Amino acid sequence: MNPRILALGATTQSLLRPALTSLMAVAVFSSKLALAVDALERAALIELYNSTNGDAWTDNSNWKISTGGFNAIGTECTWHGVHCWVGLDVNYIGLFDNNLVGTMPQLLGLQHLFKINVGSNQLSGSIPDFSYAPQLQEFNASDNLLSGTISSSLSSSMELQVFNVHGNNLTGNIPDISQLAQLTSFDVGDNSLTGSFPSALTTLTHLQSIDVSQNADLTGDIPQDLGSLTELTHFVANDDDLTGLLPDLSGLSNLQIFNVEGNRIAGSITGIEALSQLIVFDIGHNRIDGPIPDLSALQQLNSFFAYDNKLSGALPDLGTLSALQRFQVQYNQLSGVLSTIPPPNGTPGESHLCPNEIAAPYDPLLNIAWNIATTGMAGSPWWGPPGAGCDEIFKNLFEP
Repeated sequence: MNPRILALGATTQSLLRPALTSLMAVAVFSSKLALAVDALERAALIELYNSTNGDAWTDNSNWKISTGGFNAIGTECTWHGVHCWVGLDVNYIGLFDNNLVGTMPQLLGLQHLFKINVGSNQLSGSIPDFSYAPQLQEFNASDNLLSGTISSSLSSSMELQVFNVHGNNLTGNIPDISQLAQLTSFDVGDNSLTGSFPSALTTLTHLQSIDVSQNADLTGDIPQDLGSLTELTHFVANDDDLTGLLPDLSGLSNLQIFNVEGNRIAGSITGIEALSQLIVFDIGHNRIDGPIPDLSALQQLNSFFAYDNKLSGALPDLGTLSALQRFQVQYNQLSGVLSTIPPPNGTPGESHLCPNEIAAPYDPLLNIAWNIATTGMAGSPWWGPPGAGCDEIFKNLFEP
């Protein structure tokens, strides 16, 4: 045969080979899409539907056919809220705010599940056994009616990154989660959990958000090595019953929200000067003493709440904090002549200085500025009405 024809044939073959390979891949992919999910996965989905009154869901499209039965085998990955990997394995269930009412079933059969979001529904019963979903990365069942304890099986989900059960009726202790090395967000706030603050949290170096707030019987100390969590952006533990000392916060260079309001924490404010990303700092209603440190480097700071403590000394300079909207330090032991201007862009009426033993300045304009900052009105004095504001002996000092 002519060598040129042979060469042309070889060239054509080499050009067609990638296209043929792609067509074969598409054919294989399409054939997989036509396959049904595992029978156990289908059964688990149907159990979820039945146990949470699926007929009344806000959106239950494709789950059932017009005659009332469940849609055909092979359609599961088209059911609303069900997401599959190449049509074979259920890996994500997303039914957030979808009017799920009833008990939450176990995850039996969903061994490939890596994300489930059923937050903002009316699910009751207990949290499922996590040992049935060893690949789980995200679990969100916030704002439901779940009760019982957080199962120790949680530690079996070694890939877990997000755990959110905020706003339920859970009780008991927070289990050991020291094995969850990939955890980035842990939210058990607004429940009825008891026991001690989980000190193991500080060993989970990828944590970015911790919320254990509004568990009135959660006791113990905030770990003193909290500053080792260098990726932490949110720490929320308000309205618990925590004691001990406020930890040094200087290592938390990414911290944006720190809220421990309404506990019995003592000690002094340490390390806050280094937190350049800080937006909200709330230590109100505790037993913290010592001075308020220099805040001038906190250019992102929006709210500073340190009311009802034992803070002493003079107020720090606030004049350079252009983002600060609220500065509340009433009910402390602060003293000295008021010399700093109020937050330059603060919300009128949202800052509070009294009661404290703060002396009024002689500058009438500074008094007016603080009147607006604390009461919202230029003619209403910042030191408050007689008997309810700052020490009466100081209010007359503003008179020329």
